[in-house]
Amino acid sequence: MEMKTASTTPMDGAPYWEEEEEQMKETVITMPLLEYLCAYMECSLKELQVLLQSLEPRRRILTHLQTCHLRTSHLRPPERNLPLHAHDLSSQNANFAYACGGYLDITVRQYYYVRHGRKLKHPYLPCLIEFGGGQHASYYPLEVIAVHLAKTTADAGPSTSFNASKKNFILTTPINHNLCGCQHHHHHCCCANQKRHN
Repeated sequence: MEMKTASTTPMDGAPYWEEEEEQMKETVITMPLLEYLCAYMECSLKELQVLLQSLEPRRRILTHLQTCHLRTSHLRPPERNLPLHAHDLSSQNANFAYACGGYLDITVRQYYYVRHGRKLKHPYLPCLIEFGGGQHASYYPLEVIAVHLAKTTADAGPSTSFNASKKNFILTTPINHNLCGCQHHHHHCCCANQKRHN
C-alpha cells in the first residue's frame, strides 16, 4: 500500500498549516507619505495640494492618517527616525508656518534647511502636526514622513486597502503612541506653538 507523506496531504496538520501560514505572511515595506496619499486619493501631487485646501478631503486624509503607521524619514542614520501620530494638519504651508514656537522667527522651511541642510521640494504643502505635553506642537513637512505598509494577498476590503503602484497594500497596526508627553528631545522635530501657529 502506498504511504502518503506529511508534506503532500492536508490531513497532517503541521505541514499543511505551516504552508498556509507561509503563504499568508506579510512583508512590511516603507513608502513616502506623499506617494501614498496620491495613491490613496487617486490624484496627482498638484491635485493633492488642492485637496488639502478643501475641508472635506482634508478631514478624510487626516482621519485616514490617524490609522497609519507613520515615521520620520529624513534623519541619518535611519535608526534615528521616530514614530509619529497625525494629530492635525497645519493651516499654513511650510513656507509660512513658524518653527520653534515662533521664537526664532523662522519658518518650517527655513528650519529644515538650517537644522538638517534640507531644501524642501514641496514647501507649498501643509505640515503634519503632532502635539506633545502642554502647548507643545511639532510640525513635520509631509515629504519627510514615510508610511509603513504590509504587502499581502489577503483582501482587506475597500476601507483599508487600495492599489498603489499596481500592488495591493493594507495598513499595518498603528503604533501605540504616548500622547501625554513630548518625545522630541533629539532635535528631530520642528516645534511650534499650537495656539499661535496652527
